[in-house]
Amino acid sequence: MKPVKYAHKNSFPRHSGRLRGRRQHEESHGAYADIGIDPIDHVDSIDHHASDIASSRQRRDQHKARRLCRQAFRILSLALGDFAHDPILADLAIQSVDPAPDASRLVVCVYSLTQPPLLLPEVYAKLEEISGRLRHELAQHITRKRAPELAFIYMPAAAGEEQ
Repeated sequence: MKPVKYAHKNSFPRHSGRLRGRRQHEESHGAYADIGIDPIDHVDSIDHHASDIASSRQRRDQHKARRLCRQAFRILSLALGDFAHDPILADLAIQSVDPAPDASRLVVCVYSLTQPPLLLPEVYAKLEEISGRLRHELAQHITRKRAPELAFIYMPAAAGEEQ
């Protein structure tokens, strides 16, 4: 076995750049034992670092998705007001906008402002009819390569509930 070169007395031994097999790893384990370091623990710490990077990416992506949902809520609320001439659409308001499963598709929850609630087929037909125009309006006000798809959920207001 070749002697191990150290860059510094507290550093890990350098390797020749090729991957070692299990047998070579076990033979070289003695070099790590001399300095009191288990190489497997070092690999685990690298994995933890990778998971920290992944979680920070995840947090950043979630933050971007939440920001997009807030923007979409404001834009779609204003755009829905443009359809006040239609009695069904004039009775609707947006409750929330959520990513589903990510920011490429948004679920828009709408509810009825008046009692009694509107009929489901009529509401979904009207929402489907204007979804392209709402998506176009959203695309004009956000900076994205592709405008997110919109899916709608209609939630009739509960009896006696004040909106």
